[in-house]
Amino acid sequence: MNAILELKEPDFKLPKEELSRSAKKEVSVIWNRIRDRYQYAKKVNELGATYGRIQPILTELEGLAKRFPSSASVKRHLAYFYFLSNNRQDALKSYRETAISSQNEIDWYNLAVVAQEAGNEELACYCLSRVFHKSPATEEQEAWYLYIDLLLKCNSHRELIAICQAKAQKISQEETALLLETAVYLLIMADEKSAAREALRKAFCAFELAIASCTPLVAKLASCFSRLTSLVLPLPLSHTLTGKRFIARLREIRPCHFGKDAMMKYKSICPILVFLLACVPEPRLPPPPDRVTERPAFEQFAVPEYRIYKDKPRPVNLVSHPRAIRFRDRLIQGAQIGPNFAGDQTIVRWFCGGECQQIAVVDAQTGGVIFAPFVTHLGFRFRLNSKLLIVNPPEAVERAARTGKSKSHYRTAYYVWHYGEFVEIYAGKN
Repeated sequence: MNAILELKEPDFKLPKEELSRSAKKEVSVIWNRIRDRYQYAKKVNELGATYGRIQPILTELEGLAKRFPSSASVKRHLAYFYFLSNNRQDALKSYRETAISSQNEIDWYNLAVVAQEAGNEELACYCLSRVFHKSPATEEQEAWYLYIDLLLKCNSHRELIAICQAKAQKISQEETALLLETAVYLLIMADEKSAAREALRKAFCAFELAIASCTPLVAKLASCFSRLTSLVLPLPLSHTLTGKRFIARLREIRPCHFGKDAMMKYKSICPILVFLLACVPEPRLPPPPDRVTERPAFEQFAVPEYRIYKDKPRPVNLVSHPRAIRFRDRLIQGAQIGPNFAGDQTIVRWFCGGECQQIAVVDAQTGGVIFAPFVTHLGFRFRLNSKLLIVNPPEAVERAARTGKSKSHYRTAYYVWHYGEFVEIYAGKN
């Protein structure tokens, strides 16, 4: 059974900056009344929907939400009381709108709580990744264990790599140890035992080069890694992760804890954490989309709004693809605009001679670069909220035909972005 997270109570502070000047006095009276009613209901332990104390609060908050639809604070409190009244559907909707609007880690956390209860594990996983981009994992360890469990179920470690990169300059000793333990845990849990052992061997070599001056840490990691690489690890991905189980599994291979003195140069560890996590073999991915017989629409491959990346894009990783260095300036300049495709990808395009256009895809969360295996003569069509990309769009072919060019010279193709690669699902007939 998954760990159950508890919803965080709102602060009941009046959102003055979100209100018009003329409405502040009136809203202040309403807000204080809402807060007093809530505090009394909490005091007498009558917050349940059956006691009837929540409905008057909800009525007033719904009225405020209609008057101030852009107020994240009002929606945050409204979502909380929807949850208390057992209206989970409206609670999920309101928390989703609040989190997208505010980008606040507490709102993402509460959305994760509601999503987990609703059985939407993908949404819960994404929300917790947003939480840990900004908050230390050590402050919410039970949520961290749940997050790692959800990552395993949702078939992706990319979010975890992005979290490590984001924390490179602002990470505590304790959080560094937890992230390192997580990396080792994931390697243990991976079903590719020989690959895991080889990844650890390479990681330890990188450790020696990166932090050779940090003797206590290297010595402890050497003991840990050397023991791990000698183990046979028949560990299936079939259990639910809890804090106790996480620690117990680590103790099987970790002869000692990472002491405070050993973490003196903890900031230099983050690149190695990223290396370790990148070495974790990905679980089996969902099969690619099948080819279709009719022209597909962007809406068929829509990206949910909550998965659209809105933070500052990561710097382009110029060593993530052999051709990236050659197009360094174009990639760096193009990636600065932020995601424009598939929720968190940035398509960068340039001319490669005559009518030819080439594209690369830069991951806004990790900076990784992938070059498309095709070029176009008449451009592309794509959207931020869809995974569909159209090469030589039909309307562009029609325009070219009106100038006297043959339609047969151009091939319209429809591709879907599927875990880092383009999958062709339909070819148009020009």
